[in-house]
Amino acid sequence: MQFEATQIARFFSQVLTKGVRCGACLPCGLKELLCEQIGLPPAYVDDRVQTVFLNGKPVDDLDTAVVVSNDSVALSAAMPGLIGAILRKDGYYAAMRREITHSGECAATGTGDGFVTVKLFNLTVREVGPLLLEYGIWLAPSELGDLLHDGAEALQGACQKVTLDGNDTPLASLPEKLSAAEFVFLQINR
Repeated sequence: MQFEATQIARFFSQVLTKGVRCGACLPCGLKELLCEQIGLPPAYVDDRVQTVFLNGKPVDDLDTAVVVSNDSVALSAAMPGLIGAILRKDGYYAAMRREITHSGECAATGTGDGFVTVKLFNLTVREVGPLLLEYGIWLAPSELGDLLHDGAEALQGACQKVTLDGNDTPLASLPEKLSAAEFVFLQINR
């Protein structure tokens, strides 16, 4: 699919917050996944992404945290209040959550194809969402069908081109054509 860049976050914010499956070469370090595979700028990950969860546990050191297939990664810019301060990576209050913090692991050995679920919150939806969708995500056909149904008119205006298996395809015909698939690879080109 091809969308105008300004429309991407609006249409996909709910699915990006819920979490999307991304193909990756795993196991690997969390920072490697975010920067080298998905393509986030390292400075963005270091400075803008303030809170990172791996399988529901806050992460302080992205270089030592190892991601394996079927893990879940959540990213957030700065969150407000005391909870935000406590959950901030390498923050002043990180010691208050020592028992729930993701512990460092040794370096990953050997790599293979796998999937990781990526969830985006607050400003990362708008800032990382388009890049993640350009990288490509895997959705259940029902999730894509819901997106197409809920925003049919708006999507029709924003979507410039839809390609399915290398062929131009009308947007309205996608749910029917994809109904038998287990997952659909969706890539948004800006």
